[in-house]
Amino acid sequence: MTEETLVCEQPSDDVPPAADAAGAPSNATAAELTLGFALDTGCMLVFGHMAAPPPAAAKAGFADGGSSAAGSWRSFAWAPPAERQQGMTPFIAALAIEQVFRAQALPIELAVEDAGANIALPPVKRIEIDSGALVEQLARAGAPMARIFDFLKETLSAPAFGGSSPRNHRFLLTVLAGISRQDGFIEILGVSEYGGLLVQGWSAHLRAGTIEVEIVTDRFEVQNLAVATFERADLLNTAKGIIGYSKDASVGTLATVRAIHFRSGDEYLRLDVVNAQAIYLDNAASVAQLKDMLPKLEGPPPVLQALKRVVRPRFPGHETVSTFAEPVRIACDVALHLDGHGIFVSGWLLDPGQRMWLALLKSTANFYARLHPIWARLPRPDVSQGFEADPQMAPLMASTDHRHGFLAFVPRTTPMAANEKFYLELVTKDEACAFLPITFAEDEPSLIVRSLLAGVSLDDPNLERIISQHLGPTVSALADRRAAPETPCAPIGFGHSRPQPQLSVIMPVPAAYRDIDVNFACLATDPDFRAAELILLAAASGISAAALKAQAAFYGLSGKLVIAADGMDTFEAMDLGARYAEGELLLFLSAAVFPRAPGWLSRLTAELARMACPGLVSPTLMYEDESIRFAGQPLDAGAAPLASSARLAGYPADWLSERAPVAVAAAAPECCLVRRSLFQELNGFSRALVGPALKGLDFSLKVRGHGRACTWVPDIRLYALDDDSEPGEPDYWLRVGQMVDRWAFERQWCAPAAIGSLLD
Repeated sequence: MTEETLVCEQPSDDVPPAADAAGAPSNATAAELTLGFALDTGCMLVFGHMAAPPPAAAKAGFADGGSSAAGSWRSFAWAPPAERQQGMTPFIAALAIEQVFRAQALPIELAVEDAGANIALPPVKRIEIDSGALVEQLARAGAPMARIFDFLKETLSAPAFGGSSPRNHRFLLTVLAGISRQDGFIEILGVSEYGGLLVQGWSAHLRAGTIEVEIVTDRFEVQNLAVATFERADLLNTAKGIIGYSKDASVGTLATVRAIHFRSGDEYLRLDVVNAQAIYLDNAASVAQLKDMLPKLEGPPPVLQALKRVVRPRFPGHETVSTFAEPVRIACDVALHLDGHGIFVSGWLLDPGQRMWLALLKSTANFYARLHPIWARLPRPDVSQGFEADPQMAPLMASTDHRHGFLAFVPRTTPMAANEKFYLELVTKDEACAFLPITFAEDEPSLIVRSLLAGVSLDDPNLERIISQHLGPTVSALADRRAAPETPCAPIGFGHSRPQPQLSVIMPVPAAYRDIDVNFACLATDPDFRAAELILLAAASGISAAALKAQAAFYGLSGKLVIAADGMDTFEAMDLGARYAEGELLLFLSAAVFPRAPGWLSRLTAELARMACPGLVSPTLMYEDESIRFAGQPLDAGAAPLASSARLAGYPADWLSERAPVAVAAAAPECCLVRRSLFQELNGFSRALVGPALKGLDFSLKVRGHGRACTWVPDIRLYALDDDSEPGEPDYWLRVGQMVDRWAFERQWCAPAAIGSLLD
């Protein structure tokens, strides 16, 4: 070590303190390390004495001239009894350092933070591998064993000293057994299907309340035990019967429980398990036996409440809501199990008398979640109307209170266990329980999404919370179950077959669109499209398939007509069309986009070939009045992507000063060129987003996040007209879906980490 070191020498009664060069005594601190107990090759406990109290924490190393303070030191010191005081402070320390056995041959050097100098300790005189010698030395030194055990328990749980290693557990068990005094017995042990441990017996010193205990099974476990007491005629006045419950105890088999230790004053006491009766709290007789004792118990209200929970009725496997005596009713409308994400439940709860205390989502595999702190409540006037004549409910109902509905998303990443059953449990304030089994819906996810979104009010003041905590995670998770778009029939070919086309033009045809012949004429008169295949997407209830096929053939175009399902948005249609494309290049082209002159496609293709990291490439799009519709989106460093940040939209074309291609944040989905291999690699357009508004921008961001570029070519200009064939106002459920999409989009792309990935 490089710092000045205080040398701690072993004391001697017949050797006077050394003098320095000036004749003054040395101020070196005296120390003796009497005994070491090796836990393993990297950790040792040391008993010794020092003239001054040792540092409570320090870095440790061997003073061999080459090692550094790479180990750890923790110590606990105490004042010895008056008759044994000789100016030396006894202590016990934990030393974690590689090759710890070298401590018997080498001095130990301690580096204390903020200290002016290091401390050098002499080698350990003797190292044992039997803990009995260490416990004996501590007892002879008058050590406060309860406090020392607390120190050891805390220190040896730290990762630096081995943490929860089996050897540490065995050592702590040995010490605890040696220092604890018997204080009573455990006569009954109980366990439920929900885990935890129930104990019943008697003790002279264990008092009511929540106390930290050490549960000894085949291992060592520290837990909190909620304890209540009761009078027993067979005990002396100094002892009482006890019942305790530890909900977090992980006891696999009751037969392994040997004892429970607890701290009382300055000592550890123990309750031994001897010939204990084992009970199981899913057994009705056992629960009834324990329930009969509840009126006799004494203790703090939280403890008594915890013990009441232990004897609550268990789920019988069928619903009990309809026969529940309390004026409380519950129903589940939708339940979804979303693998790897969580569980969604929605329904209604009628509780006009405010009797409910807990609303729980549970399972027979010990899954447990509290719904009432997290769920969102929704207006359900239909529930009020349904019970307005009910003699039990009606007198308690307020005419203005209709917020009976609820929905909740509960995170859960673990897979469903075999035969695991889920249910809702209601607990009233007097511990009465009602149960409602739930069945998970298996409907088509798109139908489920539409139903969920339609049931939420846009005017709800809690809408943002409903979306961010419940609907957003649920709808996003449902995307994993949404199937790829399907077609009602096989694609219909038209024109002459194009063997191995280099380009596939994918064009959705809106249902009410009547000018497709204009699009065909523009494509047919442009030489760039002579070798391309045209893939038309049309809804089954839209334009006549026969008419489309006939018109395309008239203009000499070749390709496929794909019949799309009704209600499919533009991006779903383009995604479907891409599955039937054979060209290496895909041109997504809106029916509302028209060229100003032929030859634009070859220039767009050439730009894609020139790109160092080819991704998406788009031209400038103009309105009929020559104003700008799309001229790239700003690529601002560190800025979150926006859905409505098209540059210079609405400005006259004279504002465009760029001529060379420009890297942009996103391409124009109405007209963009991409390699089919890249489109497939990115799994196409998002199916996680409900509506079409953000799907184009989302795909551009996926391209950039994949290390590819989006490019806008200013001097290639096309007209993009407003499409009047689509309905102006979306359906109500889709308006809610737009808000869910905004939440999902911002979560994925607007976080700082996501923005950083786009800039790399």
